[in-house]
Amino acid sequence: MGGAYFYNLIGGFTEKGILPVCVELGKSNPPKWLAEFPQAKYFALGIESRIKYPLAVARLVRILRREKIDILQNQLYDAGLIGLAAGRIARVPLVITTRHHSDLVKMLGTKYHVMLDRLMADKADAAIVVSDAVRRFMQESDRVKQKRIKTIYIGFDFEKLSVTPLQREKIREEFDFTPDSFVIGYVGQIIKGKGHLQLLEAFKDVADKIPEAKLFFVGSGDTNEIRRKIAEYKLAEKVILAGWRDDAAACIGAMDVFVQPSLSEAFSQVIIEAMAIGTPLIATTVGGAAEVITNEINGLLIPPDNIPAISKAVLKMYNDKYLREKTAANALAHGRRDFTVEKMD
Repeated sequence: MGGAYFYNLIGGFTEKGILPVCVELGKSNPPKWLAEFPQAKYFALGIESRIKYPLAVARLVRILRREKIDILQNQLYDAGLIGLAAGRIARVPLVITTRHHSDLVKMLGTKYHVMLDRLMADKADAAIVVSDAVRRFMQESDRVKQKRIKTIYIGFDFEKLSVTPLQREKIREEFDFTPDSFVIGYVGQIIKGKGHLQLLEAFKDVADKIPEAKLFFVGSGDTNEIRRKIAEYKLAEKVILAGWRDDAAACIGAMDVFVQPSLSEAFSQVIIEAMAIGTPLIATTVGGAAEVITNEINGLLIPPDNIPAISKAVLKMYNDKYLREKTAANALAHGRRDFTVEKMD
């Protein structure tokens, strides 16, 4: 339950008089922010192995019955399967699945993962999705009827996405970026499908044309393959792997261009974060990107898994200061106007 999404979700429920009961699958402690909502209850099922999922279902059934749950909203893949099974056994009146992905399960999973993903969509009473792109995918791939799907964009607390010039300079000094450095960056978990390797390969071409270019990756994950490619491309002095940071907003603010190179997304929260911070933005046309970015108006859109397109877009931003400033200003206004927490209802 980490992250602003769940904080905003629980806050919205309590403001509307809904008493939330939060349940996590693993062995965990409640997040510190949950103390702000004394009405909310928290349980951890203590299950960390898939072989024990039947036990997780049994434990969740007991909680649902004891707490007399009227609506069960399931989040994410594994917890969604357990929640659906427990909800049906406990006879919860309304079971909702929430889709935070589009074709990622189809891209990375087996046919059994895809089958179970469709099962969740089919057997839930309704589905909440985070972009119209996911809604269309569910209609076309999973054959879910449109009337059972509701698109609710993720809302953001923009006070936490305000980056001062001092914060920007602090990050740039920490990572030895000079005033002349042109910093191309991305914030995202380092996992397959996020496009890190495509961005790195495109940067090889960019670095040949922009000697002062730097590539700034922020996020945790397995970096072994990335490090091998950095060595192969002889880019050790130009690529920074910052790892996980609790000041990701300031890191985005320190970038001259933010590139989201994902191969699959549902919505991509980090796009809105970059827009709201005012960093010029390039993104692949996956998930909800085309729903929030108008090409050359508030960012640049490029096809996914297209290394020359990444390179071309970065060079275009570098060579056109007016384009950077115009798209960043428009993105800032759009993001802060249309993706507030209040609109996430």
